[in-house]
Amino acid sequence: MDWACCSRCDRYFNSPLAMEQHIRDSPKHNICGACNDDFELREDLEEHCEYWHDYCRHCSRFFDSAEDLDQHDVLQHDMCIVCGRYFISENNLRYHKLTHVDKTIGCRGCERDFVTHFAMTLHLEEGTCSSGVDQGRVTELAFQCRLSQYYASSKGGFDFECPSCTVPFSYMSGLFQHVQSEACDEELDKHSPLRVFLRFLRRRA
Repeated sequence: MDWACCSRCDRYFNSPLAMEQHIRDSPKHNICGACNDDFELREDLEEHCEYWHDYCRHCSRFFDSAEDLDQHDVLQHDMCIVCGRYFISENNLRYHKLTHVDKTIGCRGCERDFVTHFAMTLHLEEGTCSSGVDQGRVTELAFQCRLSQYYASSKGGFDFECPSCTVPFSYMSGLFQHVQSEACDEELDKHSPLRVFLRFLRRRA
């Protein structure tokens, strides 16, 4: 009889086939699907697969290349391709990506630069600009703009609304945050009401 011994579990088997079945079924044996290395702990196996193979721990899936794994992580697990961080939602990832973007939107009041029109408008509304502009002044200028009828809200309790989808907002910064998200189709081209307001704001702020 061909006896076989599992040294890790200190068990003997009456055939190599019986030992193979033991290894498959035992929680003390965790086999790598790519190279057949055997690990006592599941956590050690997953760390091995992630380090040595192109493996997604969340999906228990191997990929043909690191590029394929990266593409999968970006599409399925909201990973930032620039820094490798994971996020709990696509929306959180989208705002994180702004940290990798150059700040090209300037504030005329204090010469600070921002990544988005939302951030610049919020800066003014919060009253942190050395120009002294605050939320009240931004709202006042928004209504003074010649195209304000396209974004002024008729809904009670709200001053503004999206020109495209009529979602209401209390502040212009909230409106810009919405417009610059994927939830909205409104464009900030040079003739749009909101672009005209931004030019008006930069001249008057």
